[in-house]
Amino acid sequence: MVAAFPLVFHATVLAQVLGLWGDEVSVFAFVPLLYLAIALALPHVPRNSVFGVRLPWTMSDDDTWRESQILGARAFAVAGAIGLFGFAFPAAAFWLLVGPTAVALVVTLVGSGLIYRRRHPVVTKPPHDSAGRP
Repeated sequence: MVAAFPLVFHATVLAQVLGLWGDEVSVFAFVPLLYLAIALALPHVPRNSVFGVRLPWTMSDDDTWRESQILGARAFAVAGAIGLFGFAFPAAAFWLLVGPTAVALVVTLVGSGLIYRRRHPVVTKPPHDSAGRP
């Protein structure tokens, strides 16, 4: 399902550019739907290097990966739901898509880092004197 969205999106953009069909609101409709489809898929994706929230700290272990995918899915589900309001408010369709997308990206990035830090706390060594004694 997720793989079909780029094809449909590009076909819609091409049809709009050629004057065959659509307006900018119809193009903006596909992105929130894509976000909702991604949100459905993310929690079920095993750790990989192709799809998902792929950051150095999310790739470190399966538990961090899983929690980060769930967080990303929730953030992008909300962004997609807000983006769908572009149908009701065509003048604000761009901002109803870009604003929630930016927030979802920041929430996912920072949140996955916090998940990693919670699972892998930084251990500091006590200071030593010049002789190496604590």
